[in-house]
Amino acid sequence: MIRHCCLTHHWSQWAAPSFFICYKFILVIFRAVAQLWRVRPHYSMFTDEFMIAQKHKEEGRNGMAFNVLIGALFSAISQAVTETATPSEGVTLLRGLGIETALREFTLMNQSAFSQLNSGVMKFAVCNEPTLICLAWFIGDSDGAKGLLEVTHSEMVLRHFPLTGFWWEFSVGLLCLTDRLHYEFPVLKVKGYEHYLMPYLHLISDMSYGRDKADALSEVERAFKARNQDKRLIDWRSIDGDGKRPVKWDFRRQALLSYDQVA
Repeated sequence: MIRHCCLTHHWSQWAAPSFFICYKFILVIFRAVAQLWRVRPHYSMFTDEFMIAQKHKEEGRNGMAFNVLIGALFSAISQAVTETATPSEGVTLLRGLGIETALREFTLMNQSAFSQLNSGVMKFAVCNEPTLICLAWFIGDSDGAKGLLEVTHSEMVLRHFPLTGFWWEFSVGLLCLTDRLHYEFPVLKVKGYEHYLMPYLHLISDMSYGRDKADALSEVERAFKARNQDKRLIDWRSIDGDGKRPVKWDFRRQALLSYDQVA
């Protein structure tokens, strides 16, 4: 019995620091892989992903094609905000990449999935990601925006694919703008990165009421600068920026201000 206790004591002395060392090693490797993923050339990512999506679709794998296509759209946005100096240059780059074709393809597939869901069949998920509404507004694609907003309006889509926290409120705000309704943003208890996104709700509210936007825009600008200097948090999509990989301009701000041109 005494020998067993001694062995247990020696094992615990060895195992605890060894486990900690292994954990730290795995964490370092994970962070290195994540950083490499984040700095890959986005041009090849978008073009490759779009081609892969087309291949999946041609071979009848629509669900896989749809998921890859969504990734391609986010890759294109990321390239625009990290590689161009101004929003106008970003629009030019996106159109040069063929973003309008990709977004049109995405909208058609999403509408197909939406129709199937309404008929009681769900072959692949419907996408109600509000960032893609912003993309449509940003490039002036009114048809794409309308298709995405129709999906976002659906209670059935919301039941199957609920949005939470900031993203739910952001989606509600976008819908209020398009429906010409006043939007009152609540005080949310958000954590982490979403704290930096809350000023967009203030801006949407002012836009919905037709109020002066100066204070809201100043708040948005301060949050943009702060998050792009904060190295504690990670923007995995590299669209809104963080301290390790800052973006050059505010995509969501510009998309919201572009809304009136496509409404």
